[in-house]
Parts: sequence; structure tokens; C-alpha cells
Amino acid sequence: MTTVTVSDLRDHLPDRIDDVRISNERIIVRKHKKDVAALVSVEDAQLLEALEDFIDLRAALEALEDHERDGAGMSIEDFRKELRL
Repeated sequence: MTTVTVSDLRDHLPDRIDDVRISNERIIVRKHKKDVAALVSVEDAQLLEALEDFIDLRAALEALEDHERDGAGMSIEDFRKELRL
């Protein structure tokens, strides 16, 4: 994985995009000595989204199983409060 500064990315953005697109390289972007972003391929971004969806689905299924087993749950009013609706 390569690390570049924001100014380097700004100066060489087309080259960095090609690095990601052609070599499937992952690039970390640093600003003021801190990692602040990453430049990744579309495939990597799609995989990350799929993994997040899987984790969310697993958590929802576990919550449903807990509710069915314990009969415990949250009222719609409490749910709305938690979501600030």
C-alpha cells in the first residue's frame, strides 16, 4: 500500500487513479501527518459495501432471534427516539 500527501495527490491525480485502476493498488492519503482518506478500486469499494451489508444483515438476524427467544424488544416510540425521528 502506497501513502501520498494531499499535495502529491493533487499534483498527480491522473497517475494515482491509473495506479489504482490498472495495478489495483490501494493508496492512503495523508494530511498534516495523519491518514485521512484512501483511494481504492471500484471493486474494493463494492466489496467493502457488500461486507458492510453482510454485517448489518447478521446483526439484524441476531436481534430478531433474540426478540423471538426472549420476547424482549423495543417499542416503536423508543425506536423513533433512538433514531431521532
